[in-house]
Amino acid sequence: MGTCCCGATDMHTLCTLQTIEHPVPNHDTPMSRQEFMAALHIFYIGGSIDADIDPGDSECLPFTPEELDVLYRIAWAEARGEDDKGLILVINVIMNRVRHTDFPNDIQSVVFAPDQFSPVTNGAFDRAIPDERIKNAIHRALQGEDYSQGATFFRSVQGAEGSWHERALHRVLTHGNHHFYVTRR
Repeated sequence: MGTCCCGATDMHTLCTLQTIEHPVPNHDTPMSRQEFMAALHIFYIGGSIDADIDPGDSECLPFTPEELDVLYRIAWAEARGEDDKGLILVINVIMNRVRHTDFPNDIQSVVFAPDQFSPVTNGAFDRAIPDERIKNAIHRALQGEDYSQGATFFRSVQGAEGSWHERALHRVLTHGNHHFYVTRR
């Protein structure tokens, strides 16, 4: 793999032209971009950043083009009719699963797990044509925007009554056309 615009060699980085300081809870000063990106990569992927990342005026996210494509397509297929918050929530659930010990620890394995996301089996995932609005919402989710309250499941509001989700899980929120759930404790 080549070197990205910000110097990373072990991953593709997604760069946006923003300058953002990243506040750290219980600290007086924000993290540097390099510290933030290393923490973000460890948080999402569980790895480390080997390259000396200096994105300058850019903010970089440590995801491969393939991972981003999967996220764009599943967001389009699951929530294209939702507002930005609804799109972000779908990605929040996927990333919550990546971090959760009950699920696979990578994006593709979570999305393509048998019987988990209906667009994968009904062909909508393959027909997805994500637009800039969807991509921007996904970038916001990957930069830490999270409304999910830890949800690891979601389903359409339509037909939810009496469903396995309603019987086996705890609903934490409803947004747009989706209910969001966590495992019962």
